[in-house]
Amino acid sequence: MVRTLPRDQTIRSWWQILWNAVLHPFIVILIVLSALSYLTGDNGNGIIILILVFITVSHRFYQEFNSSKAAIKLLELLKSPVKVQRCAGRYIQTELLVQVDQTEIVPGDIIHFSPGDLFPGEVRLLTSKDLVVSQSSLTGESGTMEKIGDIIEDPSTPLLELRNICFMGTSVVAGYGTGFVVSTGSKTYMSTIFSTLGKQTPPDAFATGVRHISYALICIMLVMVPIMTVLDYYASHSWSEDSAKQALRRLAEKGVKAKVLTGDSLSLAIKVCKEVGIRTTQVITGPDVELLDNETFHDTVKKVTVFARLTSTQKLYVVQSLQKAGNHIVGFLGDGINDSLVLDAPDVGISVD
Repeated sequence: MVRTLPRDQTIRSWWQILWNAVLHPFIVILIVLSALSYLTGDNGNGIIILILVFITVSHRFYQEFNSSKAAIKLLELLKSPVKVQRCAGRYIQTELLVQVDQTEIVPGDIIHFSPGDLFPGEVRLLTSKDLVVSQSSLTGESGTMEKIGDIIEDPSTPLLELRNICFMGTSVVAGYGTGFVVSTGSKTYMSTIFSTLGKQTPPDAFATGVRHISYALICIMLVMVPIMTVLDYYASHSWSEDSAKQALRRLAEKGVKAKVLTGDSLSLAIKVCKEVGIRTTQVITGPDVELLDNETFHDTVKKVTVFARLTSTQKLYVVQSLQKAGNHIVGFLGDGINDSLVLDAPDVGISVD
């Protein structure tokens, strides 16, 4: 049974990162040019090109390797001891409260939690006393939410607004309680973010363009180098904030449409959009998006400019809908772990502080 987040899908080994950095088409071109420089006796240019290759590969390897280490540290943050009920005694069963590692928790365990504890999986509350939970790791918002054990939620309630469910990776801010572990590891809401990041995504428009240019240059080299070598031989026998508003206006003039996708409330989103000059005549919230069928959803995405109270998954669906709508190149600005799922999907994804 998988109990923790699947690391093998998100973390690559150092030699895989280095190999991918070396096999980039532009690096291959530079290596070929360096080899040709040595063959023609131009050792100076060959050395300079090799230095450029070394710097480029080292820089790319350093960035991606550090990203992998950061991902490992991020996963380590989710580890914490958990207080769980266990039965003891051979003939007379006695319930004991013991502290175990998060990796030992399985569905069916009954856990106890207090301020500062992290939830090891999706937990259905049994009892609670003044329980307040922070879901910032999932929503990106700094606010807290009161959780109540003895309550039955309406089936139409959005997932992250359920008050009787606590999610993996969220933490207890205040209060106490007990709960029944429903799911762990890859069966949790948070794991969907990491598992999606680990999947091979199709190249975006920029990467596709760069590779096409690189392959075109390689083909030209393969054709032209022999021709030029022969011609050269016969010719010489030798080898030779107000700023934000202005920026949005300039983007609009160039045909770039801005849409706001946020987990904040609709009123706050509208207020900020009005300040920077984004139209707010067409707006929608996450719970309303859930009620739309597939065709209506795609039509709504085209028209609406402000999406509020969205989950990470809903943001991803909006981005994917825009990509399928036509010859659009989609960019996304996001922050926080909750946006990591979306940043991996568009043609251009930028994480901002």
